[in-house]
Amino acid sequence: MSRWSPERPRPADVVLTVTVGVFAGLGAWGTSSWQLPPVRPIDTAGYALAVLASAALIARRSWPLQVLAVSTTAAACYLALSYPFGPPFLAMGLAMYFVAAHLPWRRSVAVCLLACTAVITAVLIAARGRLLPSVPVMLAGGIGWLVLPCAVGIVLRIGRDDVAQSREEEARRKAYEERLRIARKIHEVAGERLAAINMQSAVALYVADKRPSQTHETLNAIKQDSKEALEQLRATLGMLSQESEHSAPRRPMPGLREVAALISTMNDSGLQVEVVVKGTGGGLTAAVDLAAYRIVQQSLANVLRDASSTTATVLIDYAGESVCLEITDDRQGPAGESDFATVAGMRQRANAVGGELTVEPRPEGGFQVRTLLPLRART
Repeated sequence: MSRWSPERPRPADVVLTVTVGVFAGLGAWGTSSWQLPPVRPIDTAGYALAVLASAALIARRSWPLQVLAVSTTAAACYLALSYPFGPPFLAMGLAMYFVAAHLPWRRSVAVCLLACTAVITAVLIAARGRLLPSVPVMLAGGIGWLVLPCAVGIVLRIGRDDVAQSREEEARRKAYEERLRIARKIHEVAGERLAAINMQSAVALYVADKRPSQTHETLNAIKQDSKEALEQLRATLGMLSQESEHSAPRRPMPGLREVAALISTMNDSGLQVEVVVKGTGGGLTAAVDLAAYRIVQQSLANVLRDASSTTATVLIDYAGESVCLEITDDRQGPAGESDFATVAGMRQRANAVGGELTVEPRPEGGFQVRTLLPLRART
């Protein structure tokens, strides 16, 4: 455990302390010339007390409570000895402000009330039963001067606490969104491969005794798919860990150029997929290219999870300043609950680059996912 060490005074602290000390000394000299008896003429002890109340401000950053205690004690002694009224209040007011600005407001109020009580007690001691009519007015003004900086410090402290709380809540919100983003990326990478592996495993179990040669081929496909899934997962995790370091990912993120490999995986898993490309590809920004690939990937993964589906078609149409994707299948029955969650993620991905996505059943059976994306992401 590291030991706490007091903060060294800054040049601004030295300037503040010297300035307040000079004003306190000049104020004691000036007020001594017009305040009448029983006020005691200022002398060396009075100057020393006025300067001591100011000198404590040098340690205001490390020990605000102790600074207020020293300033209050010096001011109380100064007033109890009937020295001219006024000079110590400047240092005390500043000390009250620093206490209120650094401590919780309830504690600050209690400490400042205690300091004001000490001042009032010192004035009553100095009066010795001969309270002049001007003294209550001057005392009220002095207490008001002490309460004002305390109130200002409390307001600033509450405002600073509110800002800190807002920043903390914002940090928690960003951390939660980052966890969701990482979970979505990992699901996008692993979901399609795991669905293919699951289908291939079911096929291997089914043909294990009847067609051993096909079992061997299926196990090889599982091995290859699991290897590629691990590579993609490592690449994704590496990219996520390196994003904060502003370095390039180890492996470029996939795009529509990887659709052929994706279709090959689906075909090996028992889902026959046909790809139709219209127009000339190219010109897509990295964000749009990745969004297009993920939409195709997630759509086919949904089809692969449905045992009633055997075929699917992927249409990629480059037209003008946009690319249109249509993924159709021959599934029977309503969409599953997991499909709706995936559709929400695909729609969010399309909207993020300025596109749109719709999912609807086909009259002849099955479903159609259609998305229109700009060649360049729009923000």
